Amino acid sequence: MAWFGSSVSVLRQVNALVSAAQRLSGGDLSARTGLRQGTGELGQLTRTFDQMAARLEQREIEHLRQELSEHILAEAGKVLAVSRDYQTRLSNVVQVAVPQFADWCMVHLVKEGVEGVQAQLIAVAHKDPLKEQLAYELQCRYPPDPNEPRGVYHVMSTGQPEFYSDIPDALLEAWACDAKQLENICKLGIKSAMIVPLVARGRNLGAITFVRDASSERYDTEDLALAQSLADRTALAVDNARLYEKAQQMNTQLEQRVSQRTAQLQAAIKVLENEIAERKQTEDRLISSQGQLRALAAHQHSRLEEERTHLAREIHDDLGQLLAALKMDLAWLSKKLSEQQPLQEKTKSLIQLVESTAKSMRKIVMELRPGVTEDLGLIAALEGLAQEFQMRSKIKSQFTSNVKELSLGTEYSTAIYRIVQEALTNTARHAHATEVQISLCEQADQLILTVRDNGKGINSQDMTKAKSFGLLGIRERALVFGGEVEIDGVARQGTTLTVRIPLRQEGKTI
Repeated sequence: MAWFGSSVSVLRQVNALVSAAQRLSGGDLSARTGLRQGTGELGQLTRTFDQMAARLEQREIEHLRQELSEHILAEAGKVLAVSRDYQTRLSNVVQVAVPQFADWCMVHLVKEGVEGVQAQLIAVAHKDPLKEQLAYELQCRYPPDPNEPRGVYHVMSTGQPEFYSDIPDALLEAWACDAKQLENICKLGIKSAMIVPLVARGRNLGAITFVRDASSERYDTEDLALAQSLADRTALAVDNARLYEKAQQMNTQLEQRVSQRTAQLQAAIKVLENEIAERKQTEDRLISSQGQLRALAAHQHSRLEEERTHLAREIHDDLGQLLAALKMDLAWLSKKLSEQQPLQEKTKSLIQLVESTAKSMRKIVMELRPGVTEDLGLIAALEGLAQEFQMRSKIKSQFTSNVKELSLGTEYSTAIYRIVQEALTNTARHAHATEVQISLCEQADQLILTVRDNGKGINSQDMTKAKSFGLLGIRERALVFGGEVEIDGVARQGTTLTVRIPLRQEGKTI
């Protein structure tokens, strides 16, 4: 009988082992022999089988968990890349988490305002659509308390996750503000939860909450690691979306500013164009007016020279002949009165007076019409003018020129002669000089005239005096031929007059 009982026990263990092996081979990794008290080799075999089955089941669980983790992260990566709007991205993420990883999930983001940092609810998802609305209303009616030592605000401020593997009813009662909130919390069935921070570039952006009810397994540390990975990817996507949004806003603002600046610049350019057009018209009128003034000045100088020539001719012809006749008559009378000494002396005095008058007449004629410029040329005329000025004013005068021959028109030569004449007159009147140098040279199609003295030196006030008719006349004569005048004065060193007149005007030789 003992042998029979032992055989039955062995048979029962073998049957249990065979049954468990068949279930395991069929894919049931939870299959176990259920025999724990077996002895001997058969007992060792059943225990080994159960250990093997347990390890296989654990590996399968880990494998499934790994697949789930990879799947959730992959799906999250896809939905986070769908839209550049961070709110849309967060709404998609909670849909991925529910129901694969959580029974319900919600996301809060940090919102900075005048009242400080706030937790703004962005997205909520629940496996039961009815409870999803309840969860949303519950969060809106009872938002997180910033003064609580735990919860969303605590996670956002510290950047550290909170893990609740098993939530007892006492903790729910402690969380609830009133009976109504506790009732709704119980309806949602909170039994396990994780609150994980959303951190990107060292900044706390918010928190994501994962909740499981009584129908699901409790969260463990491996679930927390997955939740943190999901939160990190979500935070990075939110940060990128915000950066993109900020960049778009800045780009829009920049485009608006550029558009405004462009409009302002276009308006300013339009104003400038109008001003330039007006100035161009004014300049054209001024140039035309200057041309007219130059022509008028040329005409006036021409008429003046004609009048001077006519007056000089009349003085020379009429007065000169009369003086010559008077001198002859006085000479004849002097011979007839040779015996009357008083009358003869008076006659000689009259002859001297006539000669002096004739000399003055010739000087006036020369000043009125420098005919020597036509007879001897401009160079010889200027040399004579310098010598005559030295004799008359006792101021040492020197004329130099690198020009041997000049084929200039009468008006051109006369203008230069008059300019030198006027400059020497100013020197004699105002400069208090002891020496004056006159030079005339040809350089780069220009005739350059320089009159330099060693006097007191003209100052800026003297150059701008309204009564400086001599300087004004010099400028007018040079302007007629398109020339320019420069006057420089250095105190106690002298004055330099420089006149530049082009030898060609409008393609024609002067």
